[in-house]
Amino acid sequence: MFSITERALTELSAILFENATEPEHTLRLIGGSGGFALEIDCERNGDQLVQNEFGTIMAIDQWLAETYDGATIDFIDTPNGVQLAVTGREWPEE
Repeated sequence: MFSITERALTELSAILFENATEPEHTLRLIGGSGGFALEIDCERNGDQLVQNEFGTIMAIDQWLAETYDGATIDFIDTPNGVQLAVTGREWPEE
């Protein structure tokens, strides 16, 4: 299971609020060896769900959640602005 910082909960909520066009939309964490990103999607069976007082704000597919068990999702300040950061686990070698 991923850990989610308070800052990440706040940022994810804002991103979802600004971009969702349907009530069932949520953010989906997608990842690969090149890094992580967010996309607008809907919940799927087996997803790990990140929720706040308003409902589901992010879904993570089962494989990614198991592969990155123990990782932390955060947002960090960079010279290019605030960016998504997943720390604590490395992408598995092929």
